[in-house]
Amino acid sequence: MNLIIEFGPQFTALLLAAFQLNKLSLAYKFIFLQLCLTIVTDALALWSKFQFNSNEAIYNIYVVFEMVLLSCVIFNSIENIKFKKLIKYTIGAFVPISIISFMIGDIQKLNYPILIFAFILTAFFNLYFIIHPNTEKSLIRNPMMIVAIGHVIYFLGVTPYFVGRHLLIESYPEIANLLFSYINISLAAIRYLCISAAFGILLMNNKRINLA
Repeated sequence: MNLIIEFGPQFTALLLAAFQLNKLSLAYKFIFLQLCLTIVTDALALWSKFQFNSNEAIYNIYVVFEMVLLSCVIFNSIENIKFKKLIKYTIGAFVPISIISFMIGDIQKLNYPILIFAFILTAFFNLYFIIHPNTEKSLIRNPMMIVAIGHVIYFLGVTPYFVGRHLLIESYPEIANLLFSYINISLAAIRYLCISAAFGILLMNNKRINLA
């Protein structure tokens, strides 16, 4: 049941996107890439956990790619030139800083500062898109709003956990892992259900256009 809850929404979103891939705008294609990357990463993480009893290095690398892809989504969804520049400069700094951090640190352990920074920044980019006055607020005409809402819920939801996770693991590792399962799986399900809904609306909109 946990596997269905964890991976079901991801595969649903992936299939809905794949059915209409050639009709998707660039922003939605970046979301499709992120979905592919997430599924491959989770599969590799399960294999690594089984083989080496560790998968932190995989998630350290994944968070950098995820941050870049989701930033590209907002970059291609918003018209504000100044905010586009902010995204470019932020990503331009985030990637090399992450690489240097992994080189001087232990990539086999979760890099909490990088994770937390990426989560907060991704939530901020999506929140800015939601509240920007020029953003179309209709969920039917602009399904990207649903995607952004899902990302804000997920990244703001998991950030407090990761802020205190390393302290919790030292004292109560079983509770930390149990909390992670409940928090991450639940919020990820909401996130990918939102993305599935967005791709479902796009699919219906494309069918209406074809029938018109």
